[in-house]
Amino acid sequence: GRVPLLLVLDDFDDNLSLEAGTCTIRDPELAGLLTSWAGRPHRGRLLITCRHRFAVPEVASPRIGFRPLGPLSQAGAIDLAASLPALGQLGEQDLDRVWRLLGGHPRAMEYLDALLASGQVRFADLAGRLSGLITAAPTELPLPAAETAAVAVSGVLLAELFGQLSPASQRLLVRASVYRAPIGRDVLLLPVGQYSPAELTSLLDEARATGLVTADPGETGPAVAVHRWTATELQELLMAGGREAEMADAHHLAAEYWRWRLTSW
Repeated sequence: GRVPLLLVLDDFDDNLSLEAGTCTIRDPELAGLLTSWAGRPHRGRLLITCRHRFAVPEVASPRIGFRPLGPLSQAGAIDLAASLPALGQLGEQDLDRVWRLLGGHPRAMEYLDALLASGQVRFADLAGRLSGLITAAPTELPLPAAETAAVAVSGVLLAELFGQLSPASQRLLVRASVYRAPIGRDVLLLPVGQYSPAELTSLLDEARATGLVTADPGETGPAVAVHRWTATELQELLMAGGREAEMADAHHLAAEYWRWRLTSW
């Protein structure tokens, strides 16, 4: 009641389950937290990011509002591009084309930046191919259609990045993508003997160069994470390519890891 506090719950989709066509909060304690937070006046504020609208407890609903977050504006897209190594080198006319082709989708812009940074594609060639995939630039469409077009273009860019990886690095990325929270790189060494530490470092570095995985240093060693949006698109890519077995194997390995952790505890 005395200290202003901002609580941010990012990627909230991981807490939801679909029941009878409605997204609900899976954990009753988490639902209770939202009810408590919104049920009485205080100086705190709650910000939730989520791809899907979900049902909230009745007590909380009058105090919780949903705001659709649309695409980046042209100025916002240029600001983001300026912070990225490859897109930041493009001229004003090309940046305007980036914004129009990608519909102001920030993750798609990061995919495009990674592709250009690889040096294997030129922007003019890639932009020409993207233009041939869509009937109109997403920025020229109504919002729902614009989102659909932008997501489709994002999927094409992800497929390009994924295709640049060696088969071993692809498998490693798929394995990391099924974890919903960052993991230590030692987790990816399991089962023992699959990789040597040097091989794992090399494969992780290859995947990191595409921007599809991060490996952040920490007190207990680097944490490996795949953005949840990327993980979802990656699963769709594998399913479309008839590679469902790879995703299933990754989930089985993750389950074995958690079973081992519970046993060791």
